[in-house]
Amino acid sequence: MNLVRTSDLLMERVIPLARKYGISAPASNVLGILEGAGRRSPRVISQRALFTHPATVTGLLDSLRNVA
Repeated sequence: MNLVRTSDLLMERVIPLARKYGISAPASNVLGILEGAGRRSPRVISQRALFTHPATVTGLLDSLRNVA
């Protein structure tokens, strides 16, 4: 239960910060994965994200490219 609570507390801080920069919570998760792992394929990112399909990751990467 502590892990779930920690995740909730983290998301309470991440979501407003992500919105400030015009990105979604899943996109911020992708950024975190890229920061920790460097350049990776959408398939590898989706495996690490544990919540999305490689095609969705491709869309998130495209949207992040548009924000930058």
